[in-house]
Amino acid sequence: MNANDPPTRHSCRAAGVIAAGTLATLGGCHGGGGVNPGGEAMTRSVETAYESTVDRWHEKRLDRLTADDGWLTLVGLVWLDEGSHDVGRDATCHVRADGFPAALVGTIERTGGVVRFRTAPGVPVDGVPDGGILQTDAGGNPTIVSAGTCRFHVIERGGRLAVRVKDNAAELRTAFAGIERYPVDGAWRIEAAFEPAVATQVPVTLITGSVSDEDIAGHAIFDFAGHAARLVLMPGSGDDRFFVVFGDATNGETTYGGGRFLEAVRDDDRVILDFNRAYNPPCSFTPYATCPRPGPDNVLPYAVTAGERAWRNAGGGH
Repeated sequence: MNANDPPTRHSCRAAGVIAAGTLATLGGCHGGGGVNPGGEAMTRSVETAYESTVDRWHEKRLDRLTADDGWLTLVGLVWLDEGSHDVGRDATCHVRADGFPAALVGTIERTGGVVRFRTAPGVPVDGVPDGGILQTDAGGNPTIVSAGTCRFHVIERGGRLAVRVKDNAAELRTAFAGIERYPVDGAWRIEAAFEPAVATQVPVTLITGSVSDEDIAGHAIFDFAGHAARLVLMPGSGDDRFFVVFGDATNGETTYGGGRFLEAVRDDDRVILDFNRAYNPPCSFTPYATCPRPGPDNVLPYAVTAGERAWRNAGGGH
């Protein structure tokens, strides 16, 4: 096996699917040389069920991506210096988008770490709190201001503040035609050992070049193609779910150059890494996102031929 081969050494463990709380074992994966009547049909049935599970996951992933506040609506990212910043559709506005309902919608004023918004007279704007102070996303619940087909909020990255603008009428969203994937292959569903974190944080570099310390939940440890992997796991959407940023030998070739994302699931002392569910980061679609890059421990030296391929828009970009 060379470094670009799929992980067939995990196939018997990985090609099963979770059904009624148990891992169904494929015919032919067990030892012994006897003939297994109907084994091929059972194997294909299990594979089909597994493929359907991954396909349903991807359909939901695309639903989130194309939602009216999904990543495909992102049309602007403006870093905020001290002082005033006009918001609107006029070419002179610092925070500008075609979906705003007026040439000047209002003004953002930054004073230190405090950001306020003042609405221009007569312009319909929703979401501005009394006093106009906008909460950033640092606490997980930013103030979202809406005007026309646009909405915006303040983000904090590496100690810097910026305004993120979304437009649900963005052409990127309305013209979106899907994402190509590698064929689903159960061999890429890998069970790794879970190692709890000793350190509480690790430095993470964003695509913007800034570095911030992020929480770490543990490591996923497994061997493949003669290489030992110890992937960093960051906290995910639940207690038993982890966020993984990883790179591999397909990056810049058949997949996005900045790596891909994956949600890992803990099962007691194991971690399930289903690379068929690897997906493109927001930065693969738009230059206005601030994605983390994979750290050195999370760059795999072989090709992970599973999950989403590089996205190509109608104009051939990205």
